[in-house]
Amino acid sequence: MVRLPRLIGRGRTLEVLLAADDINAELADLYGHVNRALPDAELDGFIDALAIRTEVIAETLASFPSDADIRPESEAFRPASQKGIEALMEGGFHRPGDADYVDQIAADGAAMRRTAMARTRQLGEAIFRSILPEEIEWKPFSAFPPSARLAILVGEPSKPGPYLIRVKVPSGVKLMPHKHPEDRIYTVVSGVFYIGMGERFDGDKVNAYPPGSVIVLPGDTWHFHWAKSGQYVTQVTGIGPLGLEYFDGADDPRQQINRPGA
Repeated sequence: MVRLPRLIGRGRTLEVLLAADDINAELADLYGHVNRALPDAELDGFIDALAIRTEVIAETLASFPSDADIRPESEAFRPASQKGIEALMEGGFHRPGDADYVDQIAADGAAMRRTAMARTRQLGEAIFRSILPEEIEWKPFSAFPPSARLAILVGEPSKPGPYLIRVKVPSGVKLMPHKHPEDRIYTVVSGVFYIGMGERFDGDKVNAYPPGSVIVLPGDTWHFHWAKSGQYVTQVTGIGPLGLEYFDGADDPRQQINRPGA
């Protein structure tokens, strides 16, 4: 009697009890008092089919691993979001003051993002600044011919990270076949930039690029330069550390400096 209101509702329970009438199968099925109402002719077939399905399901379930076997794997592949929810619960997310707790989480996350952004600033790029042409400091570079100059504008080419440099080569000077380990992007600032590909210098195979041209040079590509028609200035961007290796060591100014009697 205690379960009857949960099955068919309080109102129908009162009707059944107070009326004291017999309830046929169709009405019991309609009220939800029984699972199913079937004609006598169909009852045996339905029970047989149900028994077979129940047996198959029982055998299938018996073939599944036990909870003890599944638990280690399920723990290993538990979504990170579920662990995050558990952390929120442990922190009191389900108790009074939840809104303040969420606000604090958001504030902490924003602070972490700001800290991460501050830490990812590249060398020489942390603050706004400008470099005017007259402020550029041109210096000799040991791997260049003595008259060529290099200026570091942004970053530190000798260290890992992005860098921006400019190279100035006087008229007639050649940079013999060499390569760089890093990928480079050249922009011609002034003059005409002549560059050729290969392990041997060939003045007939250089290509001329006027001011404003952009040249993409993959790392480890043998190439050579020539200030054929006058002085040129190029701007070079890459990801350090910068490297320069001559194909023929005899063309490397660093080797010439270290030679006895030089």
